[in-house]
Amino acid sequence: MHLLYILVVTFTSSLAPCGRGGLADASCSINRITVNRYSECEWITIHVDVIKIVRGQPVLEGTADFDAKHHPEAPTDVSMINQPRIADGVRVLRLRGGHYGDPYLVCPRLHPADGRPANQTRTARSSARNARRDMDLRGARILVPGATGEIGAALAVRLHALGARTALAGRDREALTRVSAACEHAPARTFDAWDAYSCAKTVDWAAAELGGLDGVVVCVGVAAFGPAGEVEDAVSEHLMAVNALAPMAFLRAAGDRLPEGGVLAAVTGIVAEAAPARMADYAAAKAALATWLTAVRREQRRQGVTVLEINLPHMDTGFAGRAVAGQAPPLPRGLPVPDAVDVIVRALSEGARLVRPGSGAALEVVR
Repeated sequence: MHLLYILVVTFTSSLAPCGRGGLADASCSINRITVNRYSECEWITIHVDVIKIVRGQPVLEGTADFDAKHHPEAPTDVSMINQPRIADGVRVLRLRGGHYGDPYLVCPRLHPADGRPANQTRTARSSARNARRDMDLRGARILVPGATGEIGAALAVRLHALGARTALAGRDREALTRVSAACEHAPARTFDAWDAYSCAKTVDWAAAELGGLDGVVVCVGVAAFGPAGEVEDAVSEHLMAVNALAPMAFLRAAGDRLPEGGVLAAVTGIVAEAAPARMADYAAAKAALATWLTAVRREQRRQGVTVLEINLPHMDTGFAGRAVAGQAPPLPRGLPVPDAVDVIVRALSEGARLVRPGSGAALEVVR
C-alpha cells in the first residue's frame, strides 16, 4: 500500500541581505513523499531531502528523517504546526497523511548535507553532493552481473550504446560471449552465485579491467513455485543465494570503491511487496534484498553514492518458465524488456532510488 504525505519545511533564520537593508527568509517545500506500508506495523520512517532554491537552482541543504506512528482510525488531516525545531533555522509546519490514516511526528532528526547547520553557507563538498543526483553515463564504468539474462543483456547493450564502459558477468559462458561481442568485446567473466567470494572477486576483476568502478547493476535472479510446505530446503537455499546473498555480495564489495556520484543497483521484484501464494521462498528472498538495499541507502547517503532498487513487475522474458522448482501459475503478458530498460537507464542517470510499477502498465522512477 502506498501512502501519500505532504511535508512543508521553512527556513526561519535570516540569510543574505535583500533589498533595502532587509534580510530574506528562504523557504522550501517537499511536494510529495510516498511511504510504502506493506503490513500492519505501527512504525515507519519517513526520509526527505530538504531543498532550497538559490538563484534558480536547487540546493541540497540536508536530509530529514521522521519516525511516525500510524493510527488507522485517525482523521485524514492533522496539523503539525506546534512541533519543535529539528535544527537551527528549520521548522516543520505541517504533515498531512493519506487515506489509510495519519502519522504523528515523534522523533525528527535533521542531517545537513555538509555536516553543519542548514542555514549556513554551503561548502564545495555539499555542492558536489547536490550535483551527484545526475550521472553522466558516457564513460561511466559499470559492472553488470547477470548480463546473460534477458534484462541484464539488454541493459548492458543499452549502456554501451550510451557510451558507458561495461564489464559483464554471468553464468552462461556462451551467452556471455555474445553479449560481450554486442558491446564491442567488453570484458566478460563467469561467476558462481553460490559463492559470495566469487561475486566479490568479480568486483575486483571489473575494477581492474575498467580502471575503477562508477556503478554496479545486479540483474541476477531465479524463481521457484509451489506451496511453502512442499519447497525443499535445498531449493529455498538456492533462491536465497541467487536472489539475495549474491547481489548483496556484489554490492558490498563495490560499496567502498565507488566515488561520490556512484550507483549501487539491483533488481528485486513486485513479489517482494505482494508476497503471492505459492511463491513464499522466492518472495522472501527478494524482500530480503529490498530491505538490505534500504538500509545500505541510508549508510551510503553521506558518501554521495546512490542506491537504486529496481522493483519490476512480471516481465516478458520467459523467466517464470525457467523456474528451478514448481510450475508458474497462469500469468498475463509481461512488460516488454525494452520498456523496462528505458526506465532503468533513466533512473541510473537521474540518481533515483527506486523504479517500481506505476499506474497502468507503466513503470515510475522515484528520486
